[in-house]
Amino acid sequence: MHASWRWRLGCAALTIPLAAILHQTLFFPQMCMLNTIGRDYTPDVIARWLARDPSLPLAALLAAGFYWLSARQRWLRRLLVPFLIAFAPLSIWVWDIPFSGRAICAAFHDKQIALPGGGYLRNRHLYVLGVALFAALSLASWARRRLRSG
Repeated sequence: MHASWRWRLGCAALTIPLAAILHQTLFFPQMCMLNTIGRDYTPDVIARWLARDPSLPLAALLAAGFYWLSARQRWLRRLLVPFLIAFAPLSIWVWDIPFSGRAICAAFHDKQIALPGGGYLRNRHLYVLGVALFAALSLASWARRRLRSG
């Protein structure tokens, strides 16, 4: 089945949030991508990270599985963009910004952002934000399609 280059690129991009979620929920709970491994995404740090952390290869397999499944179940395609947008903040939080010396970790993690009403910005807040945004964007997409069709 034919798919556009944009669809392939979107499915490949799915690897980024999936790897962040797998890394932080299954393999290295509560840890950003490079903590204890290295200062930035240099070739030697990437090699050490890949040797220890199966999240990226597993995320790539899941993204490929989504591509294959959504080629057969086209309604799944409507979930891709909302998921990528909704989990972009979490992806940046976990992956940080490559070649920045882990600027996000240095500036925002470890109780550096106080929340109104008490407490500090934590990983779980970004997961809740991601789920809420995903639900809202998916519902908006569904409603827009319903209005167009009927």
